Amino acid sequence: MSQVAPCPPRPGAGSREMPGLLRFALVSVLLLVSTASFAAQSPQALPAGAQDPVEVVPQFPCADQDVRLIFTYCSCNMRVIDTQKPLPLRVRIFVEVDTSIVCVQCAPDTIGIPLGRLSAGTHALRTEVTYITGAPDNPSTHTDYIFTTIEVRPACANSGPVPFLTAVNIGQDAPCTVCPPHVCAGDSVQVYLHGEFPDMRYELADVIVEPDTLNPITSWRVRLLYSRGCTGAAVPKPWSVSFKTGPMFYLSVHAYLRDDCHPGIVQWLGSEKYQLAVDRCPVRDGCYIATFHQGSNPCDVFVHPANTGVANLGISSDREIGGAQGRLVFDKSGLRVDAISSPYAGSILKWDRTADGANFVLVVPPDSIPPSPPGVLRQLLNVTIAVDGPPRIGEVVRLTPVDLLVSDADGQALPFCPSFAAVVPDPSARICSTISCDVNYDAKSDVRDLVLLVNCLARPPGSCQGMDCDFDYDFDLDDVMCCARAILDLGVPPDSVNAVPAPEVTLAFGTPVLVEGGVDLPVMVGGIGRIGAARLEFSYPEGVFASASVELNGHPANWLALDQASGGRAVFGGIRLAPGDVTGALPLTLHLRTRAGQQVAGTVSFVAGQFSDGNGATLVTSARPITMPIGGGGNIVLRAAWPNPFGAETHFGVGLAQVADLDIGMYDIAGRRVATLFKGRAAAGTHEITWRRTRDDGSLVPSGVYFYRIVSGGVRQGGKVLVLPRD
Repeated sequence: MSQVAPCPPRPGAGSREMPGLLRFALVSVLLLVSTASFAAQSPQALPAGAQDPVEVVPQFPCADQDVRLIFTYCSCNMRVIDTQKPLPLRVRIFVEVDTSIVCVQCAPDTIGIPLGRLSAGTHALRTEVTYITGAPDNPSTHTDYIFTTIEVRPACANSGPVPFLTAVNIGQDAPCTVCPPHVCAGDSVQVYLHGEFPDMRYELADVIVEPDTLNPITSWRVRLLYSRGCTGAAVPKPWSVSFKTGPMFYLSVHAYLRDDCHPGIVQWLGSEKYQLAVDRCPVRDGCYIATFHQGSNPCDVFVHPANTGVANLGISSDREIGGAQGRLVFDKSGLRVDAISSPYAGSILKWDRTADGANFVLVVPPDSIPPSPPGVLRQLLNVTIAVDGPPRIGEVVRLTPVDLLVSDADGQALPFCPSFAAVVPDPSARICSTISCDVNYDAKSDVRDLVLLVNCLARPPGSCQGMDCDFDYDFDLDDVMCCARAILDLGVPPDSVNAVPAPEVTLAFGTPVLVEGGVDLPVMVGGIGRIGAARLEFSYPEGVFASASVELNGHPANWLALDQASGGRAVFGGIRLAPGDVTGALPLTLHLRTRAGQQVAGTVSFVAGQFSDGNGATLVTSARPITMPIGGGGNIVLRAAWPNPFGAETHFGVGLAQVADLDIGMYDIAGRRVATLFKGRAAAGTHEITWRRTRDDGSLVPSGVYFYRIVSGGVRQGGKVLVLPRD
């Protein structure tokens, strides 16, 4: 527990005993965390939850120190009437308790009982506290027996009030030659603490450095939290820590011990205050601004899977720059720092790639980066950036310099120049993929951007700069197809902002046609006159079919059609290139080809769709998910009713693999048929069935639960709907 202070404390600055006010405050906290057993045995003594009221001071004495027992009690209804010490380490305390007084809040007080000096080693202290209640002629007593272990070290050379702290060095990690240590006014202060624990049970669990709340301008406070485990080798354990504070005149160090063998117990050990001499040091001019070179466009650097980009980090200062170090950090994944170079011959540059960017250290030769006029950036580093994984379509990735330490040519650190602007300039490099498809700059790339890309084709050359998706330095139809494939691959969900209702846009399957090597499934998209672009997604059994494709029948010249398929998903993208087809449907065919040894079987589903009109606005359509059997099993597939529950009408779908007789009816909860929705011969394909909560005679059914049932060739399927009360 020895402490070697770097400078003698000023008179009155330190005390080996806890100040009275602080002791009262800490004891009040301790009284809130005691064991339940003590509260149960002596409820009149201390508040429920109070800790054992015995403390040894100093907590970790040495053989050449006097030791005292400190007993804490509530003075509002208790008084100590006698103390005895029949043996050196046996103490008796007699406390009179007035049970007629109810303490709303404990007002703690203490008494001290000298124990003298103890020999080095481990000692057991037994304290007997007897509480006396009742009338003097008929008192009742209760005695608590408290056992305390005291560990005594052989000697305490240069002992101080903070246990296990042996040195406090200010400014540099060495004892000061002039005391108190000198610091410059307004400068931050580097502090070094060193100490030693008596054995391996102890650890430095936490260090909290903060301005002193009582005098935050001139004083900083350090709180050391020690922890003590249950076991550990009996060998000394040194520790060290360093940190930086703000400008200060005084530094106070406080120590606490957390006993991990008895969770919940944290004890205050001691504190000390150190004074610093603050000088008016000569003020060195100089500061710096570091930022990547930025242009007027939204992107400063363009990258492509086949090509890297270079970002230039610049620096401006009124002093000559000698070197810099720091980190470069991306705010999103998908890119990596491929190389860092210096434009100055003879520079010393070390860098390493990190998961989110890179670290670097740079030292430049003299006269490489001279002082620069305000607003003029001189080149510091060239940073080469490459795509790392799939390119981000329509997103800006920022590369930001952080944790910079900049030195002038004399080796003095330069501060960052303060900014008084309302908006602090962004020092980042803005990096974009040359696969740039976000035409409307909404940070998304979807079918609305495809429509605008097509519109760009009709404009004069050069009107759509930056939309070079295929990286051939020109914008043409190939770039539209490139963006279409990228957007289909990403599967960006539709944006419903400014959505337009289009209930006439529907989707239905036709009759599956068996062909050599597989099956062709017709798909009809109704409401073609409203559609400017569409993205349709289908699912199929991947274990049965080796390949899939979606074809726009007839290959009309006014439509751009693209498709992709993998993993049991087939995606079609269509873009109207010119007006036409005001009425009718968009005819598609889903081609499925079986794997070797497989027969056509299973079902195909329309999973989801995105639709846009000719102006790029999202369409809210009636094209809902449907499923179609294509052979090798059931002849009929039923799509659940929607909406459900409903008030006016609901819809459900029936898919037939081939022509069949159908009987579709609605039934009430008693099993009575209330309406026939279809009865007769039905063609293969998907059929949309609508029920408007009417009976066969046209009257409305009351609210409640109803069932729809489909019968075909002895096969029955059905579902349940809930009819809501009418408004």
